[in-house]
Amino acid sequence: MPYGDDASSYIEPMQEAVRCGLSHQELADAGIDTSGTNLKIFGPEVHVSHGELIRDLPPIIRAKDNWAAFNYKGGHNKISLVVKGFSSYKLPLLRDGSEFIDLQVLGGDGYQVVKDKDGNYCFVFAAGARTTRAGGKWKTETHSFIVTEAVSKGNIKSVKSLNGEVKLKISGKGMTKLKSPRIWCPANNLKNAKESVYTSEFNSNEAETIPVELTTDADSLLCNVNSYSSQGFQMTISCSKNILFRGSGLNPDSEYLIKMEGKELKFNTNELGEYQFTAPAGKNITLKCSTERKAE
Repeated sequence: MPYGDDASSYIEPMQEAVRCGLSHQELADAGIDTSGTNLKIFGPEVHVSHGELIRDLPPIIRAKDNWAAFNYKGGHNKISLVVKGFSSYKLPLLRDGSEFIDLQVLGGDGYQVVKDKDGNYCFVFAAGARTTRAGGKWKTETHSFIVTEAVSKGNIKSVKSLNGEVKLKISGKGMTKLKSPRIWCPANNLKNAKESVYTSEFNSNEAETIPVELTTDADSLLCNVNSYSSQGFQMTISCSKNILFRGSGLNPDSEYLIKMEGKELKFNTNELGEYQFTAPAGKNITLKCSTERKAE
């Protein structure tokens, strides 16, 4: 090895090496029983909740309805993550849990697009994975990936991430559509109970996700967000059952007033600007929220 000297030791980093190969299940399918051994295998393991698993190594998943959701664990550092079955090559969006992975930071070097024989598009990501040996015990982290795409009749000029929220800029005119676990503004956002993502669409040249979570027992809900800022928000909702709002991004320790269908509701934010309230069931209910004063 050309680096180091006679006093250098490579034992410690070599002990941190992680085997990334066939899983115990794949070995069992090949007729090799490893259940009674001490063989340490850390991946990959892929469990798909939306889409179809094609292969564990390298991890290959086929998207359904232009999005895929799956848990992954195993290996260490960067892994090749392949997701097939998208209708367009335009902007792939990757999340690891609630964290948006900004693939554009290095000019799009975090992914590659391939057109498959069936005419659909395949995204190959250089995603991060981690396995540790802290305290002498091996442990591999589970990553909950969601892969979607933004398709626009205009040109998606840029995508940026700021304080956990994602902002798109569009040049030209035309509708932009995407699947996302977050609500977009200004946009129409449709959520079905059977899906963990919203179907969002907008005509504006700029849109961004907002820190709002909506929970309901209804089969679906529609949320048309016009504006959202620290001063308040305006949106229209349609749902057959009550909706629990949980959000943040408002002024901390402040009182807000919501006007909806001739009624008024007041709530206070905490020291982090977080809040929650319940909106009634109904069709095309307009919510106008504005700050009242600093809470005492």
